[in-house]
Amino acid sequence: MKYFNLRKLAYLYAVFLFIASTYVSNANAQDPLIAANKKLANLQQAQAIDERKRYMNLFCQNLALDGAKLGYKKKCAAYFDDSKVSALMGNALRIHKPIINTGIKIRVAMIGGIFSDCVRDKVNMYSNAKTYIKNSNIPSISNINFSDIRITGYSSSTINANLIANAIGRMNVAKDEHLIIVSYSKGTSDMIEALATYPNLATKIDAHLSIAGVVLGSPLANNKSIFEKIFKLLNMKCQGPDGKGLQSITTVHREHYLKQHTLPKNVSYYSLIGNASKTRTSIALRPLRTQLSLLGIKTSDAQVPTSNAVLPSSKVLGFMNADHWAIAMPFDISHPILSKTLVNKNTFPKEIMLSSALELIAQDLSR
Repeated sequence: MKYFNLRKLAYLYAVFLFIASTYVSNANAQDPLIAANKKLANLQQAQAIDERKRYMNLFCQNLALDGAKLGYKKKCAAYFDDSKVSALMGNALRIHKPIINTGIKIRVAMIGGIFSDCVRDKVNMYSNAKTYIKNSNIPSISNINFSDIRITGYSSSTINANLIANAIGRMNVAKDEHLIIVSYSKGTSDMIEALATYPNLATKIDAHLSIAGVVLGSPLANNKSIFEKIFKLLNMKCQGPDGKGLQSITTVHREHYLKQHTLPKNVSYYSLIGNASKTRTSIALRPLRTQLSLLGIKTSDAQVPTSNAVLPSSKVLGFMNADHWAIAMPFDISHPILSKTLVNKNTFPKEIMLSSALELIAQDLSR
């Protein structure tokens, strides 16, 4: 009897230790910004700054104003990954949004990622968001213009850095106009290299917003065959002069690059990161999410680990409950067949997300 009780007690103690260790692990994993800043510190890069509360309030206010007419019916908290701060969002819905007219002119230049280039014939990054922002006449960003910087996503970041530098050099940015670069996915690593290789660019750029950016690389880039299967599945046509796009976004390459380079200090940096739950990941991206999980990476947008998507010294606006495509590529608008099959979790308030981010940046630039 004593032997049985001892065995039972030992078993219960083991269960307790397991639960306790799991709790501690989950507690430590609850805030992805902590993990991101640890990685940046290890690379001797400046820490990112937490601006999530401010951004969430703005996002939730805008969602309350326009979400329903855009077809977004979920509560604001559903679009963010962090349950700890969901209570803050409730306040935003009860607060009357103040009308802030910054009075500044804004030029937004967008840089796509490796998939943006591959699916250009199917979908254009933030096409719906740009239309919404132009037509909604939001006071703080009413004087805004958009342009795209064309890169070849499947090329190395070195080649694209040159394309970016040339494109910005050709821009006729007025003296009273503020230039904001919005980079997505691999476009962020391309932009990092552009700023490092061509330091004069920093004198022309006021702010850089990275969305689901490949800052510290992705382990998936080491396995080219995974991407090739998805390219074939979705009939993507990916090209590039040197074909080194994936090589440019390996974790080894990106971490080594940031060890050798720092970002110019006279540019304001911002980060929006995808951190999709399993239920918010499209079928086409689930194999990538599974592969990351097998590598021990539990939080990601199904392509980029959350802790690898934060720019050094940036203001972190939010970790969004959206996969790598839902956060930027409007398949649900431009390709409804795909959005009902392989890209079935693409519906996400990209319009609200982008406009809220640009509002926040405009407010900062007007100070």
